[in-house]
Amino acid sequence: MAAIENSMAVIEFAPDSTILRANPIFLEVMGYDEHEVVGKLHRIFVEKDEVLSTTYKQFWMSLSRGERQRGQFKRITKSGDPVWLEASYNPILDAGGKLLRVVKFAYDITAQFNQAVALMGVKTAELEAALEEAKEAERVRLELDRTLQEMSTPVTPIWDEILLLPLVGIVDSTRTDDVMRKTLDRISQTSSKMFILDISGVPTVDTAVANQLIKNH
Repeated sequence: MAAIENSMAVIEFAPDSTILRANPIFLEVMGYDEHEVVGKLHRIFVEKDEVLSTTYKQFWMSLSRGERQRGQFKRITKSGDPVWLEASYNPILDAGGKLLRVVKFAYDITAQFNQAVALMGVKTAELEAALEEAKEAERVRLELDRTLQEMSTPVTPIWDEILLLPLVGIVDSTRTDDVMRKTLDRISQTSSKMFILDISGVPTVDTAVANQLIKNH
């Protein structure tokens, strides 16, 4: 017990959460003198919203049943600053299983917690920057695809009321739809009466695409 008292923050509570005593390490972490905490309830270290929560009530009910509680807890100092404690609440029971008191052992991990939060903020900023770069890359890719599609489907007037479309490369159903759309738009703009589709630059035209081209033209 002497070794623990010299290395850890220790505080004891009555079953109703009244503070019975606190060692110097705990008092230093929380910024209190002993006479300021003895006789007060545990809630003086807890934010008001948490005190009013169901979770807080269940926390003390679990201790009253002899269930040990352990974890990382946010607590509030005398000056109102938050601290983070790695702590265990240990119920002390009598021979009949009745709760006599609760002893809390804790380490102040505020510095480590703040460091982790700061690192998380850096990682979040880096992730957001990476997402923005990915979005911009996707925008550029789509713009490039659109430009290439425009270049690969040049509906060109070659004479009065005559349009020519030389196709080069792979032609699939998606590109065929694009050809039809651009051709009809260009015919509407120029009032052309004749349209020439040159597929000599297309290595292969499957039956479905050929039928689609023939049907639409």
